[in-house]
Parts: sequence; structure tokens; C-alpha cells
Amino acid sequence: MRIIIPIVVCIFFSILLEAQSDSIPVIDAPSKAEIYNRGLALYKSNQFTQAVLSFDSCLSLGSSFTDARFAKALSLQKKGDLKTALKELEYIKGNHPGYDHIDKRIKSYYLTVYISKNWYYMLALLLLTILIMAVIAKSIAYKKS
Repeated sequence: MRIIIPIVVCIFFSILLEAQSDSIPVIDAPSKAEIYNRGLALYKSNQFTQAVLSFDSCLSLGSSFTDARFAKALSLQKKGDLKTALKELEYIKGNHPGYDHIDKRIKSYYLTVYISKNWYYMLALLLLTILIMAVIAKSIAYKKS
């Protein structure tokens, strides 16, 4: 009798544990594509900070996913973090040649920075253009009369 009780208790607990393990659902980790799609949905809904985090998660699973890096750069740009966006774009340009619009976006960034740093030159050009237009209009009016 002493031997039977521990055996019965062991069998009971093993059956109980087996039944519990069958009822616990196994949740698979999301794939790169699912994380990327979640990031795109966040980007489309203008939640750029969360989109960047989602694209970072996607890139942590495989850093060669260029679409995720490009979407991250766009999210960073929309968020206002232009320097980090530029680093991401230059990474794509250096490691994945042939990706469309990278050069155009990088040049646009440098033009934006140039204009923001040298805004007074743009103001001077605007005033000069207005002055030249006024002189031309006056000379045309003078010739007509």
C-alpha cells in the first residue's frame, strides 16, 4: 500500500500536467513581414514614432530587409529626424545599389539643409527678382508712352 499511493499520486499529477499543457495555446512570434506590415499601417496612420520602432524590430530579425530600412527612413523624415533618416538612406545607397529615388531624397535633404542654413540668401534673391521685375515693368510702360 505504501508503494501504490505514491505511484497513484505521480500518475495523477502527470495526467493533470499533461492536460494543462494541451490547453495552453502556443503563440508564434510575428514574422518579418507581419512586423513590416504593422509598421506600414502605423506610417499610413501618421504614427511615425511607433512605425520607426516597428521597422527597427523588423530589421533586428534581418538587417538586409531594404524595404523596412527605406520605410524607416521615410518615417524618420516625417517625424523630423532628418539626420538619422539621411544615415538610413545613405546606408541603403551604399549597400543596396539600384534602389529607386535614394539619390533624389538625399539631394532633397541637402537642399533643404542648405536653404535652412542660408535663408538670407534666398530672401536677397527674392528681393532682387522683385526689383528686376519692377524695372522691366517700368521700362515697358515707358516704351508704350
